[in-house]
Amino acid sequence: MKDAAGRPDEARDLAGVRRRLRDVEERLREAEETIEAIRTGDVDAIVVHGPAGPQVYTLENDDRPYRRLIEQVGEGALTLTPDGVVLYCNSCLAALLRMPHEKVIGGRMQPMIAAEDRGTFERLTMQGGGRGRLTLLAAEGGAVPVHLSLTELVNDGTRMLCGIVTDLTEQQQAETALREANARLVAEIAERERAETLLHQAQKMESLGQLTGGVAHDFNNLLTVVIGGLEMAGRHLSKLPPGPPAARIDRGMELARKGADRAAVLVQRLLAFSRRQALDPRPVDVNLLASGMLEMLRRTLGETIALDAVLAEDLWQARADPNQLENAVLNLAVNARDAMPEGGRLTVATGNRTLDNGADPDSGTADMVAGDYVMIAVTDTGTGMDQATLARVFEPFFTTKQPGYGTGLGLSQVYGFIKQSAGHIALRSQPGAGTTVELYLPRLAPGQDHQQTARADAGGVPASLRGETVLVVEDNDEVRSFSTEALRELGYDVLEAADGAAALALLDRQPGIGLLFTDIGLPGGLNGRQLAHEALRRKAGLKVLLTTGYAQGGGDAALPPDADVQVVAKPFTFGELAARIRRILDRPSPRLPG
Repeated sequence: MKDAAGRPDEARDLAGVRRRLRDVEERLREAEETIEAIRTGDVDAIVVHGPAGPQVYTLENDDRPYRRLIEQVGEGALTLTPDGVVLYCNSCLAALLRMPHEKVIGGRMQPMIAAEDRGTFERLTMQGGGRGRLTLLAAEGGAVPVHLSLTELVNDGTRMLCGIVTDLTEQQQAETALREANARLVAEIAERERAETLLHQAQKMESLGQLTGGVAHDFNNLLTVVIGGLEMAGRHLSKLPPGPPAARIDRGMELARKGADRAAVLVQRLLAFSRRQALDPRPVDVNLLASGMLEMLRRTLGETIALDAVLAEDLWQARADPNQLENAVLNLAVNARDAMPEGGRLTVATGNRTLDNGADPDSGTADMVAGDYVMIAVTDTGTGMDQATLARVFEPFFTTKQPGYGTGLGLSQVYGFIKQSAGHIALRSQPGAGTTVELYLPRLAPGQDHQQTARADAGGVPASLRGETVLVVEDNDEVRSFSTEALRELGYDVLEAADGAAALALLDRQPGIGLLFTDIGLPGGLNGRQLAHEALRRKAGLKVLLTTGYAQGGGDAALPPDADVQVVAKPFTFGELAARIRRILDRPSPRLPG
């Protein structure tokens, strides 16, 4: 047979065999080149394209010096195709991924990288190398922070990427520990600075308090003489014939009285600031006090804040210092105003409260002594406070206001006043839900005359009817002169001394002394309380009236617990002195323990 070209079948078959032989020779040549590349270490893997797609076959040869070196280094190493297929990885990298070699090699690198870092990896492969931080996704959900450094290699026109992978776990832990340590250091420095600031502030406040207290004491002595002298002069003004001279004197004295009263209020505020004010607890109609403050509160709060008063009927009388109670309510109102910068509503409420030992701890009254109390509450619709703030709200110098807008003493002063008055303060607040502050004051004992401690009117002061003897002890000459002159005008027999030693000598020589009226601050090493203690030891039944320009130490504990001792704060008026002297002398003498 012949084919179409006229060649016999044998010739056609020979040509086919020759073509197949050339194909085999070509493949053999490629195989020899591959073997040579494997022998020389030029390739790490072979990619075979077949029906199932490209298959990667790794080439392991422990005889290659560079491979043994790479296996010994402490870094991960890998070879990649430009599209991210792993051609080779060393044992260190496989260990980082917690996967065997056969699962790493031949796979794509992208699934082994955290999603947020794959963009970085793609950028490095596209630009042919570079450095970046990545997070590898190890087996079983582990995450390993690494640093990847890629370098491009080109061999016979074939691009590959060789990379070094550095485990950053320990470095990241160290960085985290360093950040935490630095944060702790910063916090400690801030805490130390805060403590130093508070200490400096406390020292400054203490120094200022001592200075203010001393100045206020001297001013109170002066005001005692001024106010008392004006009152004494006023008592004799009516003896002048009526006419323009008397009217001018009266107007001048009235102006002087008003100025002295304003000065006395200023001194009281200075003493309150320095926490050295002697409280003057008296029966207080809390409803009357609250009603009298409403207009002042409206002016203080401004037009953007509505003011409501919810005053209970049949409210009990309370016992407290009315001036300090007014200051406390005003302080709370100012705090409420600052908590409502966009406006709101403030409510002042009163009520009777009887509490026992089973008081609800959530009400803030769990530590209150059981009994009857008069409550006055201030509620606002402001920003409120969280629990962390509530836990510190009564601490001195703690404030939530911006620097320059509060000293942090307001609520601590209110707290101290209420506790000193044998009362209690309860505070409830939530962020965004406003704040309620309740002040609890002890109820005045039923049947006690609510007028008994009122200031006496200068025109009807009580005088001595029995020729009682009063010993006045005062180191300030002007105050002693005013006191002795006032008491003599009231009909008392008066003895005077400038210090404790002279007073004790008079007590020993004059058995008829019925009342010791002494300043607490005396020179010579024996203060007024110590003098009273010694005088009571020497003379049973002696009455004692102490006076002071500000609250001092020395302690009531130094006096016998049953001693009949009272305190009148300076500046006192002629009428007040007369009333206090008369009241204490008219009280029955207590029976002192033998």
